[in-house]
Amino acid sequence: MPLVDYRETENIRALVVLVNNARDWDIARTQGWYRIPVSRAPRQIGADVLAFYFSRALPELAWAVHYAAPVLGYYLAPRRELLPEEPDHPRADDLYHRVEIGPVEPLPHPIPSLRLRRITFIPTTLDRLLAAEEINDLWVREPPEDKLWRVLKGAGLHPEERLEIQEGGVEYSVPIAILCARGGVGVGLVERAAVPDGWAYVHAPSNDAEAWARTLARVLAEVERRGGPRP
Repeated sequence: MPLVDYRETENIRALVVLVNNARDWDIARTQGWYRIPVSRAPRQIGADVLAFYFSRALPELAWAVHYAAPVLGYYLAPRRELLPEEPDHPRADDLYHRVEIGPVEPLPHPIPSLRLRRITFIPTTLDRLLAAEEINDLWVREPPEDKLWRVLKGAGLHPEERLEIQEGGVEYSVPIAILCARGGVGVGLVERAAVPDGWAYVHAPSNDAEAWARTLARVLAEVERRGGPRP
């Protein structure tokens, strides 16, 4: 079904996926399918619409979501079946979700990543996909998290949602991250979360207006200690 045929976009599930080579993009456009390794698939893989976020491997499209396509179906297949021209590939026997898609269509406008982030998957909805101004607008948040996000964004802190950082061989997943001139500040509803060296973490209670004000004050102080937010 073409995207324009959907009448109720709020409940139409969409999944943003990474395109990091020209071959996979050509397959999606000309053959009508996209592959997701089972070992790295998101928990929510089922979707009605697939949207495509591009890495630096496609410079003219890099760091933005430009296109989407309706999902027609899924099935499992080993890599050697999907890409028979590479029978000796080290992952030839690994299982992949083959996602069958309809015609690829351009979105009304590109959705850029302001920080040039590498993003693998974002479960979202079609209404967010059609309205988003930048990549962080795509995340679906629970009400307390959404309130926290809006408070930080309203304060001009340019928060990044679910930022993944690798440092010293360790991978960190920061619920909400504010990148600073030196390091950064992680903010979240959980009491504790691991952050890289040189970062601070601020726990944000979710049910008290005064507590929200104190949280913002703490975040602003930690950001100031690290030279202010990156523009």
